[in-house]
Amino acid sequence: MPQVHATPLTAKQQKFISAYLADPDRKGTKAAELAGYGAPHVAATRLLRHAKVIAAIREATARADNAVILNVEQRKQKLSEIVEKGDDHNKIKAIDVLNKMEPVYVNRTEMSFEGMDSAKLNAESAEIMKLEGWVCFPPNHPRVQEARELLE
Repeated sequence: MPQVHATPLTAKQQKFISAYLADPDRKGTKAAELAGYGAPHVAATRLLRHAKVIAAIREATARADNAVILNVEQRKQKLSEIVEKGDDHNKIKAIDVLNKMEPVYVNRTEMSFEGMDSAKLNAESAEIMKLEGWVCFPPNHPRVQEARELLE
């Protein structure tokens, strides 16, 4: 691993790091261009391999990750305030977000059974639906009709 020397980053390197971190897509070439490098693509490649630049990017990213605006409890409190005091539209949104923060919603998974015998699959699906009460398809789906017929 390359050693980081005690010399500080140059002003251009610092500009590169700032531009790189400000870009949501993290485009090195764009950051090098904004920092004033003559051959931005070459400079970006070189800078993103430079030990001090990498260390500075990692440090800044870690600081940003640790700078949480609101923790979970604070977010729940703020959303609860919106539910109590907000207009109907914002109340509904806040309730939805609060429900997503807790295990209130049920996630549904779509499964594909291509290549399986459809009669056997329908019979097995009907049995599972009968025993477990699962909903595998929308009510108007043809397989639901087939499963209902098999259950009768």
